[in-house]
Amino acid sequence: MVAVSIPTGGDGSCGSFRRRKIARATDRGRRASREGAHRDPYAESEGRVAVTVTRPGWTILLTLLAGVLVGSTGCAATVAPAPAAARRIAVLPPSDGRGAPLSPRAPADLDAAPTQALGAILASEARTRLARQGFEVIDPKLVETATGGRVPSSPEMAAEILRSAKLDATILFLRVRRWEFPYPTFRTDEVIVSLDAMLVDPTSGQVVWQMRRPTKPVPLHGVAIGGQADAAAAEEVMKEVFAPLGQRLPS
Repeated sequence: MVAVSIPTGGDGSCGSFRRRKIARATDRGRRASREGAHRDPYAESEGRVAVTVTRPGWTILLTLLAGVLVGSTGCAATVAPAPAAARRIAVLPPSDGRGAPLSPRAPADLDAAPTQALGAILASEARTRLARQGFEVIDPKLVETATGGRVPSSPEMAAEILRSAKLDATILFLRVRRWEFPYPTFRTDEVIVSLDAMLVDPTSGQVVWQMRRPTKPVPLHGVAIGGQADAAAAEEVMKEVFAPLGQRLPS
């Protein structure tokens, strides 16, 4: 008899993290099979459902299935319905998880010129993607001049910045919770990313649409270095994040 844990919700991680969960679930299943356990306290403490199976031949199969389910639910992004009124958008500089400006990545070669700041890369890709989907995007030079280049730390601050700048547009607020290479080198074939994207009404300060991307790898389809990897990952992430907004038709 073996207890198999089936998740009731995701934990916001996947990719390489999924493999560790599968391995842990497999080990617990094998121990339970040897000890004849009827319950899995570990699973219950994580808020999962414990299912008892009496056929030992199913032990590994069902345990692996449980691990896969953990990964699939954990990879699901959280997204609100797309707003109907947001057509003209001002993209403000992204902030990190603490509300501070994003730090630029050092160049791979110490004698090379500094790479483009991650915040600038993300803002540029966001403008490109939104424009391709039919939104009117305010010129970044106009936004920078009107706002003084201030970086908002919250949706409320973003709304205050645009109100003071007297720009008539919905705000795109980006909060980058995690952006890092999985290896301690400048070369990588994936980037670990977690971020929030929000459209904010400048008058009320209310979030009218949001998408939360949980922590998971962004495959680069090849090896890239430093800022090249950031640019490739940013393009993929913006495609993913803004896909639920759909294509805007001309008004």
